[in-house]
Amino acid sequence: MAANLADLERIRGRLNAEVEALKRDPDRAALEARSLGYLREGETALILGEREERSEPIDSGSVLPYAEPPALGDSTLKEIATGVAMAMLALLCAPRRATGRAESRRRP
Repeated sequence: MAANLADLERIRGRLNAEVEALKRDPDRAALEARSLGYLREGETALILGEREERSEPIDSGSVLPYAEPPALGDSTLKEIATGVAMAMLALLCAPRRATGRAESRRRP
């Protein structure tokens, strides 16, 4: 029980220090609020990739839910990498065109 109390005191001290730091530094408080989905008055939230339509508009100061984007499959990543490699190879192997500057200098 003494060990639990010591752990709780340590956690309490860390959280109190965090609260004081947020009170002293408004930029840090703003970053923390944004990470929780809050916006300042007049800011607009841009939500990308949401599949469900909202029945109500989002109000300023409301917390936005976060949906983890689906991961790409292994075969999809391999196809993308192969396509990029083929495009790079084609660019490297393509014949280069002369600019024609040297020919214009030789003419009288």
